[in-house]
Amino acid sequence: MFVIIWKFIPKKGLEKQFEEAYGPHGLWIELFSKTNDYLGTSLLREIDSENIYLAVDRWNSKEAYDAFKLRFFEEYHLIDQQCRQLTEREEFIGEYKTKAKAGI
Repeated sequence: MFVIIWKFIPKKGLEKQFEEAYGPHGLWIELFSKTNDYLGTSLLREIDSENIYLAVDRWNSKEAYDAFKLRFFEEYHLIDQQCRQLTEREEFIGEYKTKAKAGI
């Protein structure tokens, strides 16, 4: 399994819209679900801070994720532009591999 982790700080007052966009029925999940190689996303909010979130995206492999990004390049970047308006800060944490099929 291939995992990508992002850290986000939503703009003050836009936390609900941020959670809707990145949550289980949001724009990203809708786009990612167009391929069987997408395994799911966990949106985590830090316990001690109501405005720090991690998004953990799970894919079958890095190759599958890269192929997805090429195939859906325009849609991906359109959603990315829309969602940037919701965040104060966005930080790429990293890409990880695991042998597990189920996970985070």
